[in-house]
Amino acid sequence: MKIYIIAGKAKSGKDTLTNIIRKHYKVSSIELSFAYYLKHYVSKISGWDLSENSKPRTLLQLTGTKIRSKLGPLFFVKRMIDDIKIYEDYFELIVISDARMISEIEEIRKHFNNVTVIRLVRPNFNNNLKLSEQQHETEIGLDSYDDFDYVIVNDGSIEDLEKKAIKVIEGDKNEH
Repeated sequence: MKIYIIAGKAKSGKDTLTNIIRKHYKVSSIELSFAYYLKHYVSKISGWDLSENSKPRTLLQLTGTKIRSKLGPLFFVKRMIDDIKIYEDYFELIVISDARMISEIEEIRKHFNNVTVIRLVRPNFNNNLKLSEQQHETEIGLDSYDDFDYVIVNDGSIEDLEKKAIKVIEGDKNEH
């Protein structure tokens, strides 16, 4: 089983990159998200319909912080590890589409082999986040982290991103 972890700030193209990787591998695959449970908790709390257009980002950030405070900083990471242990019997490729914190990357690496971490950077892009949202730990948590296997700069079209991603994927396949 192969695991990719995609790390990046809000609206950097993480979901698009996830789809490119899954399409290129042509094996049984699944997309997982550290925020899966958080999004469903917030949906139940607020009535949010889980759409990107109406995403209550501040509520998501505050609720995530509260949950990690109450249940431990690795709560969502432990859920992910459990999910991977279930899905690894059914899928050849797992792509985690939303790493935002060092512990998310390091704990997955500690528990599983064949993990590749890609940082996606979208320079000079206005993601329309409020200043408080931009400064939240989930937006800046990886700013000083430098143990990515690859960094992809998303500064062009989707086709440009796909070309860059395929180079990374092919290089990664050759290393393992």
